[in-house]
Amino acid sequence: MEKRYFTEVEDTIHKLSKEMRQISSLEMTNFLSSQKTTQKIKKEERKLPKSSSDGIETKL
Repeated sequence: MEKRYFTEVEDTIHKLSKEMRQISSLEMTNFLSSQKTTQKIKKEERKLPKSSSDGIETKL
């Protein structure tokens, strides 16, 4: 009984560890993808013509 309990606990720990590694991997992939998207946006913004008011018109 006790041995079986510990085997179940070890199996559960192993499964959870595996899931945590998968989640960490997905989070890192998501982060890197987000970074690439941010870099692309910044690159495109640099291509746009600069305006003194950044698109906001003010009337005096």
